[in-house]
Amino acid sequence: MNYRLKGIRVSALLLTMGIIAVLGLSLQGCGGGGGGSSSGAGTIQLSGAIVSNGSYTFGKVFKGISFAPGPITIDKVVAIPMNRGSLDARNMTSRVTGTIGADGTFDLTLPKDKDWLLVLIDSPSTFVGSLAIDAGSDSLLSLPATVSTLSSLNLGTITGTGFGGGGDAISSAATVTASNFGMTPAQLAAMAKSDDVFKNARNIINNFDTATGIWYQLRPDFTWHGDYATIMSGVFSGPTWTYHSYNFQMDTNATNLTIDNLCSGASFTPVGWTPPSDVTDGITTYGTTTPITNSAATCTTYLSDGVPATQASGGNFYATDAYWGPSGTISYSLPIWFQGAIPTGAWTWKENGVIKATFDPSVSTPVHTDGVRSLGYVPSIRLTVNGSNVITAVDVEWYYFDGSAYQPVTTAADLAVMSHLMDGYEIILESGNVLPRRHSSFRLDPTIASELHLALPATGPDSWTLADNDSGTAFLVSDAGSVGVFYSSGGIGRYFFDFAAN
Repeated sequence: MNYRLKGIRVSALLLTMGIIAVLGLSLQGCGGGGGGSSSGAGTIQLSGAIVSNGSYTFGKVFKGISFAPGPITIDKVVAIPMNRGSLDARNMTSRVTGTIGADGTFDLTLPKDKDWLLVLIDSPSTFVGSLAIDAGSDSLLSLPATVSTLSSLNLGTITGTGFGGGGDAISSAATVTASNFGMTPAQLAAMAKSDDVFKNARNIINNFDTATGIWYQLRPDFTWHGDYATIMSGVFSGPTWTYHSYNFQMDTNATNLTIDNLCSGASFTPVGWTPPSDVTDGITTYGTTTPITNSAATCTTYLSDGVPATQASGGNFYATDAYWGPSGTISYSLPIWFQGAIPTGAWTWKENGVIKATFDPSVSTPVHTDGVRSLGYVPSIRLTVNGSNVITAVDVEWYYFDGSAYQPVTTAADLAVMSHLMDGYEIILESGNVLPRRHSSFRLDPTIASELHLALPATGPDSWTLADNDSGTAFLVSDAGSVGVFYSSGGIGRYFFDFAAN
């Protein structure tokens, strides 16, 4: 099922009995600018001087400066606008670019009506590294300009390490403080500890064609599972989630293919993803010689919110033209979930044997190195149930990972910091293994205290009962077989779900 809503299409899940089906939902709607007391006007004059360590040089011409053979070229600083943590290829047309001089200096003027992500590139569109802002004990990958009191910011001397392999460039001395953004040191630390997901900029930059404006954007989705027995007891689950799996959705504004090209017939065009190494969903293994393709896809028509649409599906491949972007565009996704960690290296997207896009999602995975915990912001869920077993409310608390443990988000000012990393979240309830399938989702703003509580109706399509958590007990049609939270940050989706036993 696909919903045609405003904003960027994202995937929701049908999570019952371990079976996950792709649904189309929207989270990235018309959210406002960066949170708290947004300045809403003015500019920040940003400047700095990048110092080469011999592994890279500046500009397209060496201009008499000699380096070791084969240095990486850097000639532009690019600021990508972000609306509440939404790192989106569509925003590339509003990027601000500054030229790096032969001496490594640059400057650019950034409006304060949005936040900005700073990156270094080898033009026209090759990512070199992120430009991190030193904030003392932490560094910021994004500049929260919407709450900044600064009119100018000199990053001073900037040195890069590990360019070409995911390294950052960072100023050599602290250049900003929490007070520059109306935050406490703890609040600025919460933001800094959560924004590594913005390293996904590599995949945005490298798959945006500056000459044509054509872009391909991959959104990885990650899932964590929790304990249904905890939330059914009327207490908060806590941030005790266990990482489970990942999959992908890809959108593009390219119109060279139609949905009919993806299905067998005279106009058939082979397309698909090739992973960098073997990956498995527990049933099938894919790898460099076994890509995920549309070779078995067939086309069927259906109604998407009453609008005729066509989907191509089969062989663990899925695509649909039920999309509200530019006319003729297609959205692709994988109706399978891969186990384990995302391998390092390039996932390539080919059309008729030609590579059209290359992604490395491993550079911004939100999974801790322990393979269990989630980085960044994490929800905690509590259900309220009446005497008739009807779920009357879902409450959500938030935590952030500080590098070693989860810290609670408690005050309104703490919640406001989250606006720089997400524009909303969804509470999702799904039926168990029983027909007809049922699904309810509710979009809320985590920065508004009243929207951490969701009251549910006692009757109607959005009414749910608590599922019996005893294995072997059949679900009722009214049962919420799974309850969870979804949000997207930096172009990466995160699902946290509790499942009843079945």
